[in-house]
Amino acid sequence: MDNKSKIVKTFRISDQLAEFLEKPTGYEMSKNEVITYINNYIRSNKLQDNENGRNINRDNKLTNLLKLKNTDNLTYTDILKYITPHFEREDNFEKMERLRSNHSCNVNKKM
Repeated sequence: MDNKSKIVKTFRISDQLAEFLEKPTGYEMSKNEVITYINNYIRSNKLQDNENGRNINRDNKLTNLLKLKNTDNLTYTDILKYITPHFEREDNFEKMERLRSNHSCNVNKKM
């Protein structure tokens, strides 16, 4: 899968991101949709730096969501990097399903 298709593919988002976006737990979104929402959040809360428009003056809500340190600078190009951990990787999901399936098979064998 190329990088462009990864940004438009929908993934299950973390509970923390779902809460930030006011979406239900287990909700699926593309990274592109989330970036658009965060960009709108930045604009509506006037977090874009007036002197350098590429920089974002983050608030506590954004800092907590993106797990930023006090020394981290935030620019628009950084957003994708910081939101990526909030998307459930498909291979992790498939691995969990396989483990659940194997576990239930083992439980059934013991019965």
